[in-house]
Amino acid sequence: MSEQSSKGKGFKLTATSRRTERNLDRADSAARFIRPIGSARRKARTVEEIVKEIVYPDEKLAHGYEKPVRLVSKKTAQTAEGFLSNYSWHAGSLKLKIMGGETRKILFRRAGAKVEYLNESWMPSAAEMGMSDQDLADLAAYLQTTGSEAAVDQTVQDEPVPPTGNEPGWQVLTGKDFLNVNCREDTWRWELGHAYCTGKPTGVIRYREPLRDFELLLEWKHKKKGGNSGVFVWATPESIAKLAAGHGRLPHGIEVQVLDLGYAELYEKAYKKPSDWFTSHGDVFPVGPVKMRPFPPVAPNGKRSFPSQETTLGINQWNHYYVRAVKGVVRLWVNGVEVSGGEGISPAAGYLCLESEGAPIEFRNLRLRRLSEMQEMELPTYEPATAVALKAHPALGTWEYLDGYTREVKEDGFVTLRLGETLIWNRRCVSKSENEFVLEGNLVHKLIGEVLHIEGKYQAFRQ
Repeated sequence: MSEQSSKGKGFKLTATSRRTERNLDRADSAARFIRPIGSARRKARTVEEIVKEIVYPDEKLAHGYEKPVRLVSKKTAQTAEGFLSNYSWHAGSLKLKIMGGETRKILFRRAGAKVEYLNESWMPSAAEMGMSDQDLADLAAYLQTTGSEAAVDQTVQDEPVPPTGNEPGWQVLTGKDFLNVNCREDTWRWELGHAYCTGKPTGVIRYREPLRDFELLLEWKHKKKGGNSGVFVWATPESIAKLAAGHGRLPHGIEVQVLDLGYAELYEKAYKKPSDWFTSHGDVFPVGPVKMRPFPPVAPNGKRSFPSQETTLGINQWNHYYVRAVKGVVRLWVNGVEVSGGEGISPAAGYLCLESEGAPIEFRNLRLRRLSEMQEMELPTYEPATAVALKAHPALGTWEYLDGYTREVKEDGFVTLRLGETLIWNRRCVSKSENEFVLEGNLVHKLIGEVLHIEGKYQAFRQ
């Protein structure tokens, strides 16, 4: 209680005099404003509940107390702030939840009070208290493990599956933990632990160091129908080095698919083919020369682990992933349900990557727990294979198509694809004839007159 009102965080009352304050508790006062209810019967909270409220305050605030308001009595000039609940205009009453968890009932109409909805919460954020998300996670882990060694063992034994990310050993991930591999500078934007990805160009960012055995928690949300993305587990250093050198778009490793529910519809419409070789509910599959025995059910090609249940939510809804990668086995939980995975994976160490692939997507609440240590390693130097030279070939030069894409055909046998000034890839020529050449990946280029026909899909014209 203070004699002077100031804009701060928390519940505040201002009074012009002690007499006015005493009048608040008088039952026969016409200006009665606030009265506590139910505080004597409040149930004691467990350590786990306290920790959860510290680290994830939004979860509790979303259940009935998500509207911060301010009330000012015209009769007494008193001010009350808190989270609004049980508002009734006909009864002229509402409830406020104030600092410390106490709930108070306010007869706002009798007090002549105006209800003002606040644009921002009065609850101080971690940043305002000088704490980072990692500080809160460390505090949560400390609170849960305070006590005897037996208590620590019991906490680990009783961990939920999937875990919450508040248990011992979890690290909060932010943009500082990831390095760009082959995306543009503006492809990824971070606000603390919340990542915003434009989806363009296709590429990845990687965790700053390689991992062997680990657990990953994250939430993702597609912003466009048919959006595509993924999480790469144990991406090989060789493939990362190749991407960083401008060759290719995605690494070799185990991909945990992040696909919107509308992708199948768009695929069938565009390609006139059935979409029976993938799902939008958490496929797990190897990319490149990586070995994996998929858990059933298995895709028609025998390589993908299809999800056993369909639990993915659509665009603009948050989905929760828990990935466990241990001793050559990857398991995926989608929205709390284990659905897919694979075993016998080789190699079973490498980089953790987040993928950009054509559509905007957001990631948040990323947490990592390492279960084994791995020696430091440097990325290998990528040495491109020798290309078939194209000296004196009639297709030499720069060709333009699709409003801004260019392919520069060079004498040394390398072709560079760009979108505007942005480099997309460099590929080498593997074979040639008089008016034709083929790049790695079986990308056929055929010169007919003054038009370069690319991959049987595009027509390019010389700049």
